[in-house]
Parts: sequence; structure tokens; C-alpha cells
Amino acid sequence: QLGETLIMVTAVPVGSKEKPTIVELMKNATDSMMMGTGKYGEGFLIKNVITQINNMIIRDQLTGLFNRRYVDERLPADIVKTTLKNTPLSLIFMDMDNLKEINDSFGHVYGDKMITRLTNVITSCIRSETDWAARYGGDEFVICLNNTNEQEAYKIAERIRKRIQDIELCARNKNIRTTVSLGIYTTKDNTLTAEEILSLADSRMYEAKQNGKNASVGVNIYTAGGIKA
Repeated sequence: QLGETLIMVTAVPVGSKEKPTIVELMKNATDSMMMGTGKYGEGFLIKNVITQINNMIIRDQLTGLFNRRYVDERLPADIVKTTLKNTPLSLIFMDMDNLKEINDSFGHVYGDKMITRLTNVITSCIRSETDWAARYGGDEFVICLNNTNEQEAYKIAERIRKRIQDIELCARNKNIRTTVSLGIYTTKDNTLTAEEILSLADSRMYEAKQNGKNASVGVNIYTAGGIKA
């Protein structure tokens, strides 16, 4: 799919075993092919089906955020754009501090509810036009802030951290709360790979964990419990 153009490709193997050949037939099928027509309902465009399938591939089912596969594909591309435009890119690696305890004490249903509430905080704190967020693992999240320096990224990380620590769920007449630890790394060139940038942000997140959790850590930046040290 190129922009708004839908190209249907049919690949046909021809030739002998000694010299196999693939012939590809390409056809512009934009807005011209329908599925599901007939007495069972309204037809819908094949490109809509493709969009749904793509979302299933790159989206996390619980949160609607992007998934790890998307990070692996998108982050390297954003790093290249950062280099070409000579603009900063900041990456936040975030980890929940007590998801296991919530799951063990109240069940995975409440763990999932907390993750969903946490996701709402993340999406409300970033720019939908330029930034994106992904659920990288069970309780790990990656937030990519394009054209954002470290000081700006730190402010966003702190905004996320403070709002998350205010989330409160009620289960079995008990209040459930959570906190997060965040690591920040900023780059302006592509001398580092996506994996290296992720690793650097991840290591700062672990530094936040080691210093008591509920903190944001970057270069010469450390905040625990909202107090800059």
C-alpha cells in the first residue's frame, strides 16, 4: 500500500528447477475491489481489511499502543530522519514498579485495568502528530519523542510519572496504586543503533529502580518522588 494507492500483487513461479523464476503481476486496485458483498451485508474495501490486519500486527491488543515489532521497525527510521533534519530525538524507557504485586494480590484483571489507565496517561502527555508510544513488554513501555531535547523529554517523563502515581483503583475495599521508573536518552545523530539507544534508556530506567523507584533519570537528571536531586 503506497499512500492512498492499493496495489495488488500476484506472484507466479515459472521455469524449471534449475532456473526458477518468479513473475509478479501488479494491479492498481484502489477503491475498486470489495469484499463481503451480497445478501449478508454491505461490501467493504479490501484496503480497509489490510488496515485492520496491519493494526493487528503492530498494535498491542490490551492497550491499543504499538507493540515491540513496531518499535523495531519505526525507531531506526526515526533515527535516520533525526540525522537528516539535525533535530534531537528522545527515548523514554518506562517500567511499572509493582505490576507483579498487583497481579498476585488482586488478579490479572486489575493488573490489566491499571495498565489501561496508565496507557491513557501516556497518550494524553505526548503529541499524536510526531510522537508515539509502545508496550514493549508486560510492564515495559517505550515512548519516542521526535524533535525533543532531553530537558523537554524530562518534563514529559515527570508529567507522566506524577499523573500515574495519582491513579487509584478500588478492589476488595482496598485502594490499588502504582508508580513507574523512567529512563531518558536523547540523540541527534545516527551514530548509535536503535538497539543501543534502547539499551541506554533502559539502563537509566534501571538506575531509577536502584535509587528507590518512582523516578525519572537522564544525563545529570535525577528526580525521585517529584524532588529534583
